[in-house]
Amino acid sequence: MGTNTTGQASVDQRKESTTAIAVVLPSIFAIVLLMILAIAFVLPRLSGRESEASKAERTKRRMARLEEHARAQHFGDWSAQQGLASIGADTVCVICLDEIDLDAQIRPLRCCHIFHQTCLDDWYGRLNEYCPLCHRAIIPGTKEMVKKAPQPPPVAFLV
Repeated sequence: MGTNTTGQASVDQRKESTTAIAVVLPSIFAIVLLMILAIAFVLPRLSGRESEASKAERTKRRMARLEEHARAQHFGDWSAQQGLASIGADTVCVICLDEIDLDAQIRPLRCCHIFHQTCLDDWYGRLNEYCPLCHRAIIPGTKEMVKKAPQPPPVAFLV
């Protein structure tokens, strides 16, 4: 009878230790996972990991790419090259909504839309990758936006 009590006590101890392992191990795992996530994602953002110098260098590289693919030029010269001598009075930059004068600096895009140089530089500098009018990529090779086909109305609204 003494061995039975000892045997029962060891079974109870095993059940308790199994329960403790089933509760403690996942808790420890969750805590370690949260610490890893905090170290990997939260702390770099809080510390401002990217220095001002690296931000300035990134912006400089972006603007160099823009200049390479959409050279700034005088509007009068551009319109003469395009054979559009009569254009000018009604041409508007859709970013600032001001008219484009013949002596203004513009940036023509490969989609044939034109903007004031400063307007497009600011637009592109704020990490906008697409033309403000047609949404084609400003820099060739950038992933083009996919236009979704219009969805038919739900059946419930068809009368």
